Amino acid sequence: MKKARLLTVFLVAVLMLSGCGKNSKLSASNVDANTILVKSDQKVQVATVETFDQSYYEKDELKTFITDHITEYNTSTGNEEAIKLNALDVKSKKAVMVLEYASMKDLVEFTDDKITYYDTITDEVMNQLPEEITKVKDGSSISKDELLGNSELHAVIIDAEYDILINSTIKYYSNGELDGKKIIKTGTNGPTVVIY
Repeated sequence: MKKARLLTVFLVAVLMLSGCGKNSKLSASNVDANTILVKSDQKVQVATVETFDQSYYEKDELKTFITDHITEYNTSTGNEEAIKLNALDVKSKKAVMVLEYASMKDLVEFTDDKITYYDTITDEVMNQLPEEITKVKDGSSISKDELLGNSELHAVIIDAEYDILINSTIKYYSNGELDGKKIIKTGTNGPTVVIY
């Protein structure tokens, strides 16, 4: 049993690392921690894993609650496709939900988590960056000033516990743990910055 679980975890990790292409997809069966996947088309999938261990919890009630909130948000934006419930699964006293957002803007507006997204590195982003950030390519530190005005870079600043997967290559980060060139585990002491 232990070997089967270890093999499953290993296969999921390999699939997530090697499959971060255009068709990457989170599912209730391939995540065991809160995870954000930023796709190359800038759509976002978020998997949330929560304890679901009380006898009075009902999966159908949870699904109704979630879909009601999604419908309310989608109606308020005028976009019925802004958020979709891709999966909801309850196993081993855990509830795993996967939502797909049409854009990072929809995620930022819908969630209670402290998440900020920028299309480009502007003065506003610069004010939120630490003085030095880590360059993924060689692990060296660079001054945040070197990034100003780079219109090809995107930034995600998140102050919540997530694994962040990016379909394109992460270029710089701070306050997180890098796992390969596409995954960052957020830090616990303040916001994590991911620039890709």
